[in-house]
Amino acid sequence: MTNIHKLPRGLVIFTLALFLFCTGTVRAQEKADEIALVDSSLDQISAKIKRPSYWHYREDHMGASYSWTFSREDGSNKPYTTGMRVQAFPTVQKSIGEAGKEFIYSFIEQLYF
Repeated sequence: MTNIHKLPRGLVIFTLALFLFCTGTVRAQEKADEIALVDSSLDQISAKIKRPSYWHYREDHMGASYSWTFSREDGSNKPYTTGMRVQAFPTVQKSIGEAGKEFIYSFIEQLYF
């Protein structure tokens, strides 16, 4: 058996950190296994997405744009901090005469540049 006092200090710290990380990862996975997931239908685009059963789900549509919001907090009258929004523009080419790929590129460009 190796005497821990003879090992390099960095190796001991690394091993301890690795142990704590792995223990936390296992606990997080155990907790994730306990979360009940439910299907939410995105009917307009023939899709489904799984979300935790206790999360909020909101569907909004404006013209040819569809939006679904999944959030831990109720985001109906305030911004949410944990969640995501799925947006779809299924008839973009017919609506604006621009191919979907070009529309998305220009949409992202407007957001970030």
